Formats: sequence, C-alpha cells, structure tokens
Amino acid sequence: MSDVPTATDGATKMDHSESDVFFALSLDLLCIAGTDGYFRTINPAFTEILGWSMDELVSRPFLDFVHPDDQAATLAEVAKLAEGITTIRFENRYMTRSGAWRWLAWNTRPDPATGNLYAVARDVTPERELTRALQAAKEEAERASTMKSQFLANMSHELRTPLNAIIGYSEMLAEDAQAGGDQQLESDLGRVRDAGRHLLDLINQMLDLSKVEAGRMETFFEAIEVSSVVESLRSTVRPLVAAGSNRFEVTVADDVPILTTDAAKLRQVLLNLLVNGMKFTHEGEVSLRVERSPLFDGGVRFVIADTGIGMDADELSRVFEPFAQADVSTTRRYGGTGLGLSICARFCELLGASLDVTSAPGEGTTFVVDVPSGTAAEQAGGRLERTDASVAPGDEGAERGEVVLVVDDDRDARAILVRMLEMSGHKVVSAASAEEGLVLARKLRPQAVTVDLLMPGKDGWQLLQALKEDPALSHTAVIIVSMLDETPLAFSLGADAFLSKPIDRETLGGTLDRCLGTAPANARALVVEDDAMAREMVVRLLTSRGWEVEEAANGLEAWEVLSAGAPDILIIDLLMPGMTGFELLDRIQANPELAKVPVVVLTGRDLTGAERELLGGRVREILEKSAVSGDEIAKTIRRATRRTGRHSAVEDS
Repeated sequence: MSDVPTATDGATKMDHSESDVFFALSLDLLCIAGTDGYFRTINPAFTEILGWSMDELVSRPFLDFVHPDDQAATLAEVAKLAEGITTIRFENRYMTRSGAWRWLAWNTRPDPATGNLYAVARDVTPERELTRALQAAKEEAERASTMKSQFLANMSHELRTPLNAIIGYSEMLAEDAQAGGDQQLESDLGRVRDAGRHLLDLINQMLDLSKVEAGRMETFFEAIEVSSVVESLRSTVRPLVAAGSNRFEVTVADDVPILTTDAAKLRQVLLNLLVNGMKFTHEGEVSLRVERSPLFDGGVRFVIADTGIGMDADELSRVFEPFAQADVSTTRRYGGTGLGLSICARFCELLGASLDVTSAPGEGTTFVVDVPSGTAAEQAGGRLERTDASVAPGDEGAERGEVVLVVDDDRDARAILVRMLEMSGHKVVSAASAEEGLVLARKLRPQAVTVDLLMPGKDGWQLLQALKEDPALSHTAVIIVSMLDETPLAFSLGADAFLSKPIDRETLGGTLDRCLGTAPANARALVVEDDAMAREMVVRLLTSRGWEVEEAANGLEAWEVLSAGAPDILIIDLLMPGMTGFELLDRIQANPELAKVPVVVLTGRDLTGAERELLGGRVREILEKSAVSGDEIAKTIRRATRRTGRHSAVEDS
C-alpha cells in the first residue's frame, strides 16, 4: 500500500499499516488503477460485492467486467482522467461472477505525477432498482389516472342520460298533473324531480372534483354584472331560507365593478358557500355582502356569513379537504358529501381567487372570497363577452340583431330584467340611461328594447320616439316596463307592449315572444338520440310546444331523414353507434343546403376543449344533460333558431 497517500497539514499522520486497515474494512470499493486500463490495488469489498477473486480482477483489463453498453462511456471517462480531470459520480455496470450486473458510482482523482487513478466506488444497485420501481409505479399511477378519467368521462354519459330522462319526464308529467288539477300527483312528481336533481348535483360534484384533480377543468372567462349573479343566487337559495326558518340578507355596494371571470364557476363557489351556511344554520341569519376587493385592483369581494353551529380549530384545518365534515354525527344530522367546500377551494384556485374562512363553535362561520378581474380577451381564455353596455358602450361581444337591449336607470331593476331575459334564453345588453340606450340601439340593432319611462335626462318617452323615428330601428320591438300606468299613450307612440312593474319572468318572456313573432306553421325538428327514453322525452317536449318532430336512433338513420329534406332545427347526441354525432356533422357540413340548419348538441359527455373547438362554428348550441330541463331545452332551441332568423315556436311554460 505504499502508493496510498497519507494525511498531512496539521492532522496526525497514519502509517501504512493503519491506512491498510481502513482500506481493508471499507464497505465501499477502493482501488488504485492505471490509465492503461488495469487495477493495481483493490480492497476486499470488490470481491465481496462482485464475487471475483482479487487475482481475477487485477489480471484482466477492468473493461472486461464493464457492461458492453457502458464501455464507450467508461473509456471516455478514463481519457478525461488521463488529462487530469477529476471524475465525480460516474456510473456504470460491472458484471459479477454469477453473471448479474451491479451499478457502481465512481469518484476518481488522477495523479499526473504517477499516472495513478485513485478511485472510490459505491454499489448503487439498490437505489437504481428503487428508482426504477418508483418510475414504474409512477407510470402505472399515470395509466390508472388516465383510465380513471376515461371511466369518469364514460360514466358521466351513462349516469346523466337516465337522470336526464327521470328529470325530464317528471317535469312533463308534473305539467300534465297541474293542468289536470291533481295537486297530490303534482307534488309527488315534484319530489321525484327534486330527488333526481339532487342526485345529479352529487354526480356533478364528483366529476368536477375529479376533473380539477386531473388538471382537465377548463375556464371560460366573460365580463359579468355582479348584481345579476347575486339576484340569481337570491332566487336559487330562497327555498333553503324558508326550510331553515332563516333570514337572508344581501348587500351590494354601489361601486362594485364589472367582473371578468368564469361566471359559472364563480356562481358555483358562491352557491356552495351559501348552501353550506343555510344547512348549518337554523332560525338564524345568513348574509351575502358584495364590495370592491381590497386585494385585487378591479376585483370583487364576496363575504358569506352565517350564525350557525360554527367550527373549532381542528374542523377549520380540514374544512376544504374532500369528503371531510366535522364528525360522523354532523354528517348524520346535516347530510352532505363534504365535497362542496373542497370544490370551492379548487375553483377559487382556477379563478386566481383568494378564499379564507373564520369560525368559532356556536358563533357561526364567515367565508371571504376575493376574485380578481381579467383585463383582456387573451386572459379570458379566448372568450370575452360583456353583459352590461354601460361599462363598454358599443361592445363588439354582442352581435347585431341578436340581442335584447334593457334600458333602465335603476341598477337593481336593470339587473332583474337582464337575469329574467337571460333565463329565457336571450342574449342581453343593458344601458343605464336613454342616451346610452339609443347609442347602443343604433350600433347593435337589437331584436327588442325594454324601456323604463322615468329616467333622469332624456326619459323613456323620448327614447321611444327616437327609436320609432329612426328608419333603421322603427321596426324594432319596444316594450315599456314602468311603474306608470300609461298604456294608451305608449301604444299611440308606437310601443309594441306595456308591462307594469313589478313583473315576473313568464310574463316578460311571453310578451317578448309575442312581439318577436313565432316560427312558421309546421316547423320541423329532427331529434337524433340512441337512448330511447332520452329521445322520447325530447320529442314529447317539442311536440307539446308546437313542433312537428321526426326522430332517429343514430347518425345513419338521421342521414336518411336529412336526405329527404332539411328540418328547421336538428338536435343530436354525440355518442351513438353506427355513425356518431361528429361524423354526422361532417356530412352535414359538406352539404350546402343542410349546413344552414341550426344544430343543437344535447350530450351527457364532458367535452374537452379540443372537442368544443371542433364543434365550434358547426353547431349553434351545446347543452349538457347535466343541466337539461324542459325550460333549458326550450331556451336553447329559441337561441339557436333565432340566430338563423327562424324564430322558434317553443315557449317556456
């Protein structure tokens, strides 16, 4: 061991016999080799790990023991050492006497004076095998995740299709029971419908959570008027307020800005938080306060507070975990899956929003949601629309002739009208003054204008007169919506209808439909759906609303019907045997006459962004079965037919 260096520079020197002891006892492989490719000295660890004797190892070039695939890299490393470059963690495989291979990790330092290479190797085979096992496990987990996502995508279709039939049939039968005066049957069918909607909500929550976790949840940003969202929430939670004997207080600050965000996900977050508050509060108060956000410039803060049972520190730490509730007794008493708040947290992440919670047992809970606002279409995922023209006069998001213009100086009244019209399937733009309304009417050429009479500056009478005197707008339907009872004067000045405040959605929707007119007699619809119950439900719905309906069980049957003549509207499912909806659309687009037919997709499938892009431009509307109802189908068909100038005979009932 005369070639082994000894410690100097202040440390106690070891003689050769002491260093030989450490050399022999090392669990690592220690050696001195030469650039000629032979080991000169090796320690016993070589024989213990590789199984070769010392004589065998030093009598043959060490390259003989290196795996063929690693020999070129080993020679390259030796060449670098010969140039005086130290090797740090070079790994190659050495053959054992039994024929197996062991991975060795080398650190080597050359000595240019002697030509010796001083090397330490460590057997890293276990680490390599562990890494390989972890990689295999990761790949298996990714495959399992992919399979789970595919399973859930398929299950969404399989579960939603029968639920669609249950909910749809119960709605139609409830209408029949109501018309026949059978209140008990109507009530029973209402329970069936509500149970179906509850089950559908649970399924959607599971699918939403799965899509977020898999990174498959997409966002669609648009400019929204916050008061419209709040009014929608107020209407939705009203039955829950009554059920818990609670008070529901809503406060919206006057300076709340227009918010650019994913409206559906924001509404879901707020609804989940309000439902949570209603569920855990009895004979108390739940409140929603809306104001400018102190965290985000141009953002909005939503504060949802309740006086319910509250939570302790341990429960607060788990409040956003999936399937987590306070304890078994809480679940047993209040029900629920524990998914609502978890989905809130994940949706807030997608929106870039902040979600905080404070609570104390017996004192209630407060959730604070701060939502930022986007500033450009590219930040809005390529889809930016506006629903309030007072912020962006002349907004290009509303296509000419496709909108209803609401003109009212009262913010709340304007928001209520906007929401009612949107729920009836109309695209709506609003203005806060007669001057602004006239500018928008001339730019957008709306289908109809609702006008309040009492407004500061130019009033509703002057706006009505200006609309009727403008040759480009004289045929636009004008509906006066006012507290004043001036029906004769309004009609004498050219108004098409007069409604006295307050009004309900059915009255407003029916009046607007009459002003806009209906489809020609014998309007035809073709329903293409392989599920017999779902198909029959849609056929009955359309037939009861004045349509002549043909039906097909798949794309091939539909093509035969289409070959005989184009219908006024086509309603198709996407997943069908024989010829899918996608394939049918390809054929339709290739036919100039059929390509003009408005198409509504009714599907239980969770469409990907790529699939939506593929459908874009080829279909008028996409309706998911998770949200289907008689009203929803009616509104969707109205929107689709109106875009092509074919006003639907479908009326909300």
